[in-house]
Amino acid sequence: MGINMTIQRYRLTNNHKPTTNNYLFSYLCNMNNDLFNNLRDKLSKENNWPQVYMFKFIIPADNKKMALVESKFSDEANISQKESSNGKYMSITVKEVMLNADAVIQKYKDVSEIEGVMAL
Repeated sequence: MGINMTIQRYRLTNNHKPTTNNYLFSYLCNMNNDLFNNLRDKLSKENNWPQVYMFKFIIPADNKKMALVESKFSDEANISQKESSNGKYMSITVKEVMLNADAVIQKYKDVSEIEGVMAL
C-alpha cells in the first residue's frame, strides 16, 4: 500500500481532514514500511515462488485510472474488472506470475503511485 492509500485509509478510519502535518506524514511513512515488511514476511513464509498472485484494487470509475493500473502489469497478466452498482467505482482483479515476495511488494508500490487507488 502506497503512502497515498495509507493516508486515505487513515483519514477514512479516523475521520481526519487533509493535513500537511509533518508528524502525521512521518508516522504514515513509517507505518507504510511496517506494512510492507509484514506483508513480505507473510508472503515469504506462506508461499512457494514463483506463483500466480492475485491483486485486487478499487478505483474511481475512470478509464484513465483503469489504463494506468493496467499499464503497471505485463501483457501476460489476466485482468478483470467489475463496476460498482452505482457506477462510481470499479474493482480490478489482476492475476500475474510473481517470482517472489519482493516482486509483489514492488507491484503494490507501483500501483500506489496512482492517485485514488485502494489496494485490498
